Amino acid sequence: MTTSANGSARRAKVVRETKESSVSVEINLDGSGQINVETGVPFFDHMLSQLGKHSGFDLTVVTKGDVDVDSHHTVEDTSLAFGRHLERRLAINLEFVASVMPWSRLMKFLSKQR
Repeated sequence: MTTSANGSARRAKVVRETKESSVSVEINLDGSGQINVETGVPFFDHMLSQLGKHSGFDLTVVTKGDVDVDSHHTVEDTSLAFGRHLERRLAINLEFVASVMPWSRLMKFLSKQR
């Protein structure tokens, strides 16, 4: 996994390569809600798009995975790359937060970090 900052501590690109998938996630927490999501898993695309839209940050996700076999690795590797970005940029431990905070409250918290 590689991470590069793009001029702001709240903007980054994370790339994750595994045997099953290739993931690129770009997030700008100070964006305007511009979304481009292509994972090959329609429902997951929808959920990620809604996350970007309703949080107001820019989100670009491109994942090439073995969806012809199963969508599990695509969803897993994309989520790991996305979570790694948030963890590094917001300096919070999402594993801990997710264990004590319902998803809806976590999304509300993250949207207020703008």
